[in-house]
Amino acid sequence: MGLQVGDMAPDFEYSGTSLHSTPGKKIVFFYPKAFTPGCTAEVKSIQSSYGILREHGYTPIGVSMDDEAKQEKFAQSCNVEYELVADKKGKITKSYGVKFGFSILAVAKRVTFIIDEDNRITDIWDLGLSGNKTLLGLKSHDEELLERLKIKH
Repeated sequence: MGLQVGDMAPDFEYSGTSLHSTPGKKIVFFYPKAFTPGCTAEVKSIQSSYGILREHGYTPIGVSMDDEAKQEKFAQSCNVEYELVADKKGKITKSYGVKFGFSILAVAKRVTFIIDEDNRITDIWDLGLSGNKTLLGLKSHDEELLERLKIKH
């Protein structure tokens, strides 16, 4: 069985720090592929609520199995102020139980983990690969995320 609410979030390193040393609450969201329509919409929607998330003590961190160069270009093209982590070998994705497929065809499933100040998982939100209703235009990822976090916007 995979990670569950109440479990310690697996630690990982990014940009000279680690998840567990990042202060406050964290939103770790996995997405399949940079520069695809659904993932671009998801990353941009999180950016649109970045200010309010930070005001409420949350640090968003996006993770996909793309390489560093692609993640950097993707972050620039989406004008994000938060980290997009490259997990080319799939270690982070596997440790969170969200790896889908094998070898060069593997991608991260679209899953969001809400993590508290003590690095415990408080919510898991599995959108599957397609993003279900959220990315099909009924709600944006950030709108649904703010509702789940009970943050009024």
